[in-house]
Amino acid sequence: MKIYRLDRTYSKIKRYRQIIGIFIKYGFYDIITKLEIDYYINLSKKLTRQTAPKSIKKMSGSRRLRLAFEELGPTFVKLGQLLSLRPDIISIEYANEFTKLQDEVAPVPFSDVKSIIEKEFEKSINEIFSHFEEQPLAAASIAQAHKAVLKNGKSVAVKVKRPHIDGIIENDINILYDLARLIEKSIPESRQYDPVGIVDEFTKNLRKELDFQHEGRNAELFKKNFDKDPTVFVPQIYWDISTSCVLTMDMIKGIKISDIDKHKDVRLDKKQTAVNGAHAILKQIFEFGFFHADPHPGNLFVLENNVIAPVDYGMMGRIDDDTMEQIYIIVVGVVKKDVNKIIKGLSEMGAVDSSANIKKLKLDLIEFIEQYYGIPLNRLNISNIISQCLDIFQRHKIQLPSNVVLMSKALVTSEGVCRKLDPEFDMMSILQPYVEEMIIRRMSFRRQGKNLLHLIEDIYDLARILPKDLKDILTKVKTGGISIQFEHRGLSELNKELEKSSNRISFSLIIASLIVGSSLIMQTGVGPKFFNFPLIGIIGYSLAGILGFYLAFSILRSGKL
Repeated sequence: MKIYRLDRTYSKIKRYRQIIGIFIKYGFYDIITKLEIDYYINLSKKLTRQTAPKSIKKMSGSRRLRLAFEELGPTFVKLGQLLSLRPDIISIEYANEFTKLQDEVAPVPFSDVKSIIEKEFEKSINEIFSHFEEQPLAAASIAQAHKAVLKNGKSVAVKVKRPHIDGIIENDINILYDLARLIEKSIPESRQYDPVGIVDEFTKNLRKELDFQHEGRNAELFKKNFDKDPTVFVPQIYWDISTSCVLTMDMIKGIKISDIDKHKDVRLDKKQTAVNGAHAILKQIFEFGFFHADPHPGNLFVLENNVIAPVDYGMMGRIDDDTMEQIYIIVVGVVKKDVNKIIKGLSEMGAVDSSANIKKLKLDLIEFIEQYYGIPLNRLNISNIISQCLDIFQRHKIQLPSNVVLMSKALVTSEGVCRKLDPEFDMMSILQPYVEEMIIRRMSFRRQGKNLLHLIEDIYDLARILPKDLKDILTKVKTGGISIQFEHRGLSELNKELEKSSNRISFSLIIASLIVGSSLIMQTGVGPKFFNFPLIGIIGYSLAGILGFYLAFSILRSGKL
């Protein structure tokens, strides 16, 4: 069976070594050793002998990994940011640490920005804008934003993709897939977290983020949803000056919530701003099913009259009707202290693994519910509740759908932002009417009638196709058309060892052939002589000696005689 091998092109090997070197620098040598990357790539001795400085060894594992990701560049920074939204996969400690990842880099020269804009629109920048600020408003790993003025006098923000970023990220994505497969092969306990699946999700989200037209469509849908809400402002997208590499939108003239304390002269009602922000995220989730997945303080602005203005629409979450139905079942289970209903909702989400200990899960859920039952809403903290839930799910290997985790993280982040504005902010009291409205909608006669109609349609479809399917199955059984396929698992290590052994045997046969052939030449004495011995025989013995020494050295180095 073919053993998976890493891409050995020069550019890839150079990047692999850079990545491995940085991981070793930050104290992850034991993981690199466990992955046996040296079997796939010949690492230099200088690289493998590196050790982390004492100052780094004293840091926590989460901080060391965050610093490694920052040094590795945009792809790994984005990976860390995604993982910060998935505390169900990694521990809450790592998720919190990854929220500190810095996505601020040195800006690219204005000449590059100008070149990209003119290439995209086949016009000079002066034909498109009456004024374009050379100094960027902000510079991140994927793009940077500039202030500009349109020909009609409208102030806009222009987001421009960094040159060559697509190729850099695609190269790193391929390497991440390689590493994910190696992790699954070499660390069996990692398989429950599906490393390749994580890279799949990351790749899908990152490729969307690289397409500015996708972000523009998100912003446009967001604007449509909040069109009649005076407490939320969404910038207009100017499609005639936007492409997959350039995005032009209204300039937001407000204050970042993260900088609000620096503007004490600005008159804002922080309490009302917090309430407006909470209603904004709850409407996104419970009314529209389309929400900002990363509403951290740097992505939220406040305008006059306490209006909330979200920015950066690259990462959004969606909650469809089926998922909302499952959330409803779980909420009703919590309200009624019915753990069987909670587990039913989790099962319908596909979150409960067949190996889960349902009895222990029930006991943990009962203990969790009773801990909060009867406590007034204003004494509840949604962040603590969700953190405890995720901790229970992690212990029982329950993997929530990514959109549900994103929703939970968005609620936690929003509560944190609101409490930064108002330390006495009560998220649960604002959340309660939305949950009650969800329950009422789900229990309405209209909803029940719709569910009944869907059930009748499903029964009709089943009755229509079942006879044909049964007939096809019976026909295949009679004609021998049904076959059983077996899939082996856990034989990759055996295959690897067999390949090593076969390589050594082949080497040994070559050495033996050289010795026998050289001995025969020595006996016959044919060919040119060197000190009265046949030169070809001497060369054969020498090659056999060199190859034999190399074989012995590699066996001793592996530690397996």
